[in-house]
Amino acid sequence: MKLYLVILMVIFVCSLVSMREITLRESISMALDNNIDLQAERMTYESSKWSQANALTNFLPKVNLNTSAIRIDNETYQEAQEIHRIPVISSTGMPTGDYVPFSAGAIQGVHKTSYRTNFVLQQPLFAGGKILSGYRISKLTKDMSASSYIQKKNEIIFQVTDIYFNILKLYELRQLTNKSILSAQAQKKRITQMQQLGMARNTDIIQWRVRIQEHKSSLLEIEDSILTLNELWNMMIGTEDFKPAQIELHNIADEIADLSSKDDNQIDEYIKTIVEKSLEYNPIMGIADLNKMINRENYRISKGNYLPNLNLQFRYEIDDGDRLDFTGEKSWNIIAILSVPLFTSGDNYSQMKVAQKQYRKSELQRKSVQEYMAIEAKQISRKIFRIAKQVQSNELNLEYNEGNYQIMKELHNQELLTNTELLDAERMLFNSQIQYLSSVYDFVITKYEQKKIIGIKEDNR
Repeated sequence: MKLYLVILMVIFVCSLVSMREITLRESISMALDNNIDLQAERMTYESSKWSQANALTNFLPKVNLNTSAIRIDNETYQEAQEIHRIPVISSTGMPTGDYVPFSAGAIQGVHKTSYRTNFVLQQPLFAGGKILSGYRISKLTKDMSASSYIQKKNEIIFQVTDIYFNILKLYELRQLTNKSILSAQAQKKRITQMQQLGMARNTDIIQWRVRIQEHKSSLLEIEDSILTLNELWNMMIGTEDFKPAQIELHNIADEIADLSSKDDNQIDEYIKTIVEKSLEYNPIMGIADLNKMINRENYRISKGNYLPNLNLQFRYEIDDGDRLDFTGEKSWNIIAILSVPLFTSGDNYSQMKVAQKQYRKSELQRKSVQEYMAIEAKQISRKIFRIAKQVQSNELNLEYNEGNYQIMKELHNQELLTNTELLDAERMLFNSQIQYLSSVYDFVITKYEQKKIIGIKEDNR
């Protein structure tokens, strides 16, 4: 066990020495740059921007250049070129005996191989509002992609921040445990000297040995946790060459004091403000709103299926003849096409009902998300107040146990206190140090969790 602990500590220390410290902001930036899921969300957003541009083209005319070559079979061509004799009728209604040659192919310009080239311009004039709604949907989809990207980004920021501060907390716990080990070893050495002089019992030495072993076991657990979190953190930032830089947390004392001093009315007002911000800025709430608006536009499109469509088409024949040399006949025409749906076997009605139910579903989902976001914002806000009061309580408890331990230590030195009582005082001091340290970091992590719920990007130091 001792050998394993020594080897683990040597490996850990060597690995940390070779690492360069980076700040929280730098680690967040690296994590955002290296996260594949976030890159995929970014591509989804870029794709939705082009989809919106594509939807805009539905308002604009479409122009096509068409060229065709038609080859007919010999039999059909000969029948078309066959000359028929039409008798000439006099004014009295009697045949004159003369005949007029007639060929359908010659009159209609039938060729064995025909070439036709034309421009066709098509412009929708009215489509029952479907084009406009389609464009609105594409814009809303783009906004939803942007909200999804922001949500994913906020999740990554909080994950990195959470791991970052938990690693720093473990660093301080390790430092605190090492100090406790040194203190316990010093006490054991002093008790050993007293035992040699007949002033202490052997059981007193054993008690301090047990206490030292407890600290070393705790230290082993801390080192294992640091290694695990460091591996996860390095995986998120995409490198193994860095470690979190220490952050001074003394500047949170004023904020903790301010939160702890609020009365019930001020707390309610604070919670109300956080709930309002979360409903306004949180991207999850924005996604629910956008989903509702998209389904509303789909419902409008389904209603537009009952309305007529009006399209305008302009065709200009550049060439129509038996050679592809642009010397053939030229012509143009304009066609206005009005299409009125009269009977669709219930297709339009069923589509409208589907869209209507989907729209109603999105309304209910938005309401559910709103309720969930409000509850979560309230829980986090209450948690912040609870932890703030806990920090102050733990700080007072730590001050008391620090003073109490010094008194107990002096009394023990004067042989006015048993070794067991001194150990109890040391254990209480160590536990109060851990409780205070953990509550401080819990407060910081909870503040970042609140920022994630609110959805506001702030300066990450």
